[in-house]
Amino acid sequence: MSQGIFVSYAHADDAPFRDGVDGWVTTFVGHLRKQLSRQAGGRQVQIWMDHALRPQREVDGELAKQVSGSDCFVAMMSPGYLDSPWCAGEIGKFVEKMGGKTGDRVFVVELLETDRTRWHPATQKLSILQCWQRDQPGTPGSANRASREAC
Repeated sequence: MSQGIFVSYAHADDAPFRDGVDGWVTTFVGHLRKQLSRQAGGRQVQIWMDHALRPQREVDGELAKQVSGSDCFVAMMSPGYLDSPWCAGEIGKFVEKMGGKTGDRVFVVELLETDRTRWHPATQKLSILQCWQRDQPGTPGSANRASREAC
């Protein structure tokens, strides 16, 4: 039985900005659920994300089951995502399940600018939803920054 959408992210990217507010990834998933519920059949779509922070482990049985049972994979791309062996294992399992093809089953949400050469090879040419903006050069504090409004 299909599990719907698997959301893969570095847990640091879902840290709340302040007490009593959901983190960025949880907020994004909430909006995705609302949007899907407006579509025909959208209420039946399951979205799975692992809220339990369990560092220093491999993609275990439960996680592997969720990845292999999902129809779609959303990678919340960030420098932290690229540094996480856990995230690499999740996307690797999904791409393996798909026979190396990502087609219309893998979606990349880029939270901060990243080096595409570090992405899983099967995802490097995918279109992305970019959720960051580059500040104008020469302005104080010029840098790349996440923007909730951009997504």
